[in-house]
Amino acid sequence: MGAEESESKQSDSPLDKSRPPIPWVTLSTTLVATIMTFTTLFMHTWMYDSGTVEINTPELQGKEVEWSVNYGLWDSISHFGEEIEVTDYDCAPNEADCKGFKTAGITSIATIILGMITAGIATSMHLSSKSRAKGSRLPFRLSGISGLLIGITPIIWMTLLPGVFPPIEGMQIGMAFWIGIAGGILGIAGGAFGCFTFKGVAE
Repeated sequence: MGAEESESKQSDSPLDKSRPPIPWVTLSTTLVATIMTFTTLFMHTWMYDSGTVEINTPELQGKEVEWSVNYGLWDSISHFGEEIEVTDYDCAPNEADCKGFKTAGITSIATIILGMITAGIATSMHLSSKSRAKGSRLPFRLSGISGLLIGITPIIWMTLLPGVFPPIEGMQIGMAFWIGIAGGILGIAGGAFGCFTFKGVAE
């Protein structure tokens, strides 16, 4: 009889209730979204264009050469035949288009970093037993906010580019753009899932 009472007291003890399980779904989506977005910082597939051009020099009369331009947040890479040129967005005062790319890149990088910091705070709170014991939805909300910041980054980048959409005729949206969108959706979904399924003390 005494043993049964002891087990009952242990199962109902505040210590057990103060250690809710780690929200693995939200934690996983937050981490995956952050990793996906981090990779886009160094990708040159935010926007691209490619084609062929005919060379009309005496040495290469009529020869067609393949070319491509790939834009990242920091710089662009141009391929012309076998030649490769990396162009940083370090612009002269009269280079309006270049300055537009630089502004779009810096703003997007700052937004991504802010989203990653928010995701880091949310992750630490998800893993902290003390934070979970408070019964707060704040970590889930932070996960959702980080997803929102990540998801709007490609939109901000596209909006700030010089010119009217599409910003450069013939340009196409690349893989990095869609990875950013997908990461944002994943982060928001994870945060929303956590908020709706969370059973704790409402704030």
